[in-house]
Amino acid sequence: MQTPGFRPEKAVELIAQLSIDRASQLLSKLVKTGARISLEKAYVTDLSETTARINGEEVQGEVIGAIIDVTGDAPFKFLFYAEASSCLLLTDLILQRKVGTAKECDIYVQSSVQEIGNILASGVCGVFAADFDIRMRPTPPKVVHDFLGTVFQEFVMETAAETDQVLIIESRFHLDRYNLSCNMFILPLPGTEEVINNICKTKFKGE
Repeated sequence: MQTPGFRPEKAVELIAQLSIDRASQLLSKLVKTGARISLEKAYVTDLSETTARINGEEVQGEVIGAIIDVTGDAPFKFLFYAEASSCLLLTDLILQRKVGTAKECDIYVQSSVQEIGNILASGVCGVFAADFDIRMRPTPPKVVHDFLGTVFQEFVMETAAETDQVLIIESRFHLDRYNLSCNMFILPLPGTEEVINNICKTKFKGE
């Protein structure tokens, strides 16, 4: 039974916003220009419904993403992805090259996506550690380059049988002169939901 003031969706929003604020600071340093990530919405939803929706989305061409396993007190899988064209632009900014230099998903683009994924996942871990005293550590990112449905299937493949919920963080990159869309997904692993529930009870008691 939930205690009075127990609002899981409030914790989801708070964790998402704090994580994105931290990631924005790190991203600005990486791309060496004014940058921020704004939270569009964050929510917990059914994994099967999310998979069906992702498979039905219309995305212009392929996407490039980074899948990261996060270990610790609240383990989860993390996915960042963006359309390939956006990743090419981000690569040029990170390498301080003329925009348009990157033409294909080469080693530089893969390295850039890997670094962005690592920064975002580290931002989430930093929030858990600093604000909730929960130890977290991201493992090296795996770069994936394919159509969105295939990328998402790989993301959920190993854990779909163990959980039926996924935390979705929909966000948008804002860079000087550019406006890029990106998406982040957090797939809680067994034990993580209980940790989130405890955060709700301690942080939002009486709200």
